[in-house]
Order: sequence, then structure tokens, then C-alpha cells
Amino acid sequence: SNDKHDDVWLRLLYLYPDEITPEILDIIESDQRICRYLDMPIQHSHDDMLKLMRRKTTSYDIQQTIYNLRERLPDVQIRTSLMVGFPGETEEHFEH
Repeated sequence: SNDKHDDVWLRLLYLYPDEITPEILDIIESDQRICRYLDMPIQHSHDDMLKLMRRKTTSYDIQQTIYNLRERLPDVQIRTSLMVGFPGETEEHFEH
């Protein structure tokens, strides 16, 4: 095609789990220019730590977001970042 946007692609970076909505997934599915690669900072997997970090999601929410991503976009690649040593983190939190 001679579409001037054929050589343009978009990579979505730093989308928190609560920002990955069904509407966002609809957009990703419908536009092939959007890479099937998301940078989704989970930050931590323990609910106590997520609350201390003032995150809007729980561990369950994060798991559901990943499940929804895999269901809707089976070829999606997910990059994340995690924090360790956050003030108040215990060994139990770390091992979670």
C-alpha cells in the first residue's frame, strides 16, 4: 500500500495495569501499527506493598490484566519493572 503511515509503528510504554482497559485493548487489536509489546510496571506482587506504594491495583488485578492481555493479544510481549527494598518491605513481602 502507498499509505504514508505504513512505515510508522507505535510502542506503548509505561502503562500501569489499571490503565490497560478493554478500550485500550480494542485499540491495540484494531491498529497493526501498535507493537504487541507493552511496558507494564508491576512494581510489586504483594498487596501490602502495592498499598504502601499507593498503587491502584492489587495482585489479583495484575494477574487479571495479564490474563486479559494474553486472551486478547496472544502474541503480546510484556516487559515489567519490580521494586525491592521499598521502605516497609519484609522478607515475606520479598519472597511473595
